[in-house]
Amino acid sequence: MSKYFCKADGQFMAELVEVCQQYHRRLGELATESKPLGLTFSVLMVHDEKNLDADEILLPTLMHHGAPALAKVRAMPTPFRAHGLGDVELLVDGDRWKRLGKPTRYAVLDHELTHVELVFDDAGRLQRDDCGRPKVQIRPHDWQFGWFAEVAERHGTASIEVQQASMIQANAGQLLFPGMGEPA
Repeated sequence: MSKYFCKADGQFMAELVEVCQQYHRRLGELATESKPLGLTFSVLMVHDEKNLDADEILLPTLMHHGAPALAKVRAMPTPFRAHGLGDVELLVDGDRWKRLGKPTRYAVLDHELTHVELVFDDAGRLQRDDCGRPKVQIRPHDWQFGWFAEVAERHGTASIEVQQASMIQANAGQLLFPGMGEPA
C-alpha cells in the first residue's frame, strides 16, 4: 500500500483555527508572527494511491490501533520541535476528509483538539520545553472500547465487554447505540 503525504491547505487550517477558537480557547491562540510562542500544529493529509481514481474509498488510509481512523493527533517530541515542526502533529485521512460535510469535519477537529492539553505548573504557569515551546500532553478518551461479541457471549457479566456496556446503560440509559450493526 503506497501512501503519500501533503500539507493541509488554507481552508483546512482556517477550520482548525475556527474550531480551536470556538471550543478550545484554553489551548490559546495559534502561533502568528505577532505571537510566535503560541501553540503550533503540523498538519498532514494522508492519501492512499489506490484511492486516487476510485469513486469510492477502497481502503482506509489511516489506522489507529488496528482500526480505521479519520485523524490522529500526537504531541511532537522536543527534537522534532527543535527542527521547526509544530508542537502538535495532526494526521488526517485526506481521502475521506474531502467527502465529509462541514459539521462532521468540525466534530472530527473538535475530537482531536480535545486530546491536546497544555501542561501547567502548580502555580498555573504554562510549562515550556527546552526550545521554549508550550508543553503539551495527549489526553486519553473518556471512554475506550475494544469489545468482542463472542467474548461477551462466552463470559457474560465476567467480561469487560458486558461490564462496560452495563456501565454505559446505567449512565446513558442505553446498551446499544442507534444504527450500530453487527460487529465487523
